[in-house]
Amino acid sequence: RRARVSAGYGTLDCLRAMGSVDLFNFSGEGRRLEFRARTSKIGVDQLINSMCRQLQEEDPSRLKLNYNFGVTLHDPLLNWDRTTGMATLYVERHSEFGAYLREAVGGEITLTRQIATDLPLEGAYAFSYGRTLATPATFCALLNVCSLDDQAIFGARRRRSVVSFLLVRDRSNSVNDPTEGTTLVTELRVSPALLGSNEFMRFARVTAGYTAHIPLGETPGRVFNWRLRVGTVFAPTVNLPSGPRQYVPPDERLFAGGSTTVRGFSENQLGPVVRVLNSDSSVQTSATGGTFMTVSNVEARFPLRLLGVQLFGALFVDAGLVSERSRISLGDLRVTPGAGVRMPSMLGPIRLDIGFNP
Repeated sequence: RRARVSAGYGTLDCLRAMGSVDLFNFSGEGRRLEFRARTSKIGVDQLINSMCRQLQEEDPSRLKLNYNFGVTLHDPLLNWDRTTGMATLYVERHSEFGAYLREAVGGEITLTRQIATDLPLEGAYAFSYGRTLATPATFCALLNVCSLDDQAIFGARRRRSVVSFLLVRDRSNSVNDPTEGTTLVTELRVSPALLGSNEFMRFARVTAGYTAHIPLGETPGRVFNWRLRVGTVFAPTVNLPSGPRQYVPPDERLFAGGSTTVRGFSENQLGPVVRVLNSDSSVQTSATGGTFMTVSNVEARFPLRLLGVQLFGALFVDAGLVSERSRISLGDLRVTPGAGVRMPSMLGPIRLDIGFNP
């Protein structure tokens, strides 16, 4: 048996906590039964003016306690060579900063096949019943559905059945701090009518990413990294009060901006946004996301000694574009240069980056 409890703080999560209990060799043959609980935005209403100031401009509908409670059975599938299985039941509420709130109950079955030593293929089927909420201004700007009565259709709870395939080829020399090698990740997610998905929950989403780490000379720590990520979402046409339009669920749309994509932008704020001026003159910003996304990062890292401490400096340039696939324009491409410092630790590099948005 193993039990874990942890707590922490994040600028976008406020206070958060997690707990899990694992029962090893459950019912024999190496199975593992896992119970987990995760929660964030604890006490956000009381702490928004002190510890959670970054959430002050967030839409109030997303300032709710986030949670995920689940039970998962891990099965080594000993009779299936190089294949493992996993089955999960869960209930969750999840908010994406500046974008949407998702509430659902559901389950998922996953099979992972080790095609080669460094090439796992994961196939999964997930079923959920829930809803995804975005701000009224988002639907008004994105779909021209501006009546609150008409917008009620987007907040209804619906069935969603998703089949997904994930292929990862990782040939880098480290999980936490790679300095050599490449990583390729591709994913396909499909939610068709054939599997019983509601008409407002149907989509097909494809994403791919490639990362390369290239040593520069013989000096340890001199590394050139580059990464490219692209993705697109397809959806059928549905009948809305504003007329027939393609509709992609807000949580399946593509977002960019933030510390892991384009560092000159706040979280999810690259691409189309809508701004609402409140009666107290405050402004609430919500990202609508897009059906096409591309992000590119290049970074050069070099040893740097400061006050006797071994650090690593970094110079980087990030670029990204988020838009509707039918309106892709290079004029929407945003480029943000920047610099940073890395400090090695047992958990991986501690990173401080400053991105400049021109």
